[in-house]
Amino acid sequence: MLNKLNLSQSAEASLCSLRQFNLRDIGIDQHHFFIDISTSFDSLPLDVYEKRRQQVVYLKNKFPSQQMVLNKFLPDYFSLKVALGNIGNLISLLTAQELKELERLGETRHRTIARFDVWLDGMASPQIKRIAAGSFMQKTTAASDLRSLPRFFSEMSEQLANHISFRQLCRYVALMVKNLNPAVHRLKLTVHQVSVHVKRNQPFHLPDGIHQDGADYIVSAIPIILQNVATPISTVYDLNEKPIHTTKLKIGDGIFHDDRIYKHSVSSLYTTADSGKRCTLGFDVELL
Repeated sequence: MLNKLNLSQSAEASLCSLRQFNLRDIGIDQHHFFIDISTSFDSLPLDVYEKRRQQVVYLKNKFPSQQMVLNKFLPDYFSLKVALGNIGNLISLLTAQELKELERLGETRHRTIARFDVWLDGMASPQIKRIAAGSFMQKTTAASDLRSLPRFFSEMSEQLANHISFRQLCRYVALMVKNLNPAVHRLKLTVHQVSVHVKRNQPFHLPDGIHQDGADYIVSAIPIILQNVATPISTVYDLNEKPIHTTKLKIGDGIFHDDRIYKHSVSSLYTTADSGKRCTLGFDVELL
């Protein structure tokens, strides 16, 4: 199912590489699928990389004269190579309350990943084999972009990775890519299972802004659970950052697009109660 996108006539040729869809429209029993997998989001490990990024931002605000020191410290701290003790001279200047605030930062995003080899050669249905996730790195143009550094996330549960509807979704993503690239016979598919928890005074601001993920194709985030949150705005842009498609993704909605010719963003996540969460599945595709 291709939603009506407000693209200019000059962009019509790229229409097939930008597609909004819903799980029901591709034959997935969304109700039962979500019942089966919803509890798997409850025990996702903390995204320690986001926690560490937020901590350094906090320290930069506390010690603006130490920007250069903290900029130099951040890549190694983000990569888990050093600890806060390496800047103990700054940490010792924090009050007891500030130390508590520093420790509580970044308890918002939790994640697991799974990686698959996908074969499309001469087969009616894509053949999918799970492989070790290993390190996750994103191709970025800016040397200072932390996303280019290797990150290691826990493996997605077998319960989710082997679910028949999950595998059906993986095949659908692979076939969308195959339709655009008939000569391609093999893909690498990385799937991100993410939950973001917010509180009334602690919304979540995606640090990436308007960005590309460094993949060939992506499905940025299919909401599985939207609990006590205002649905954020998802926007796709051309490479000049002109908005070409804006929507609020409901449960089961996804946007597939060519990450090489489009950029995207997601607005901040706010709760409508004391606390809330948004749980999603996202896909990165690499042509092999």
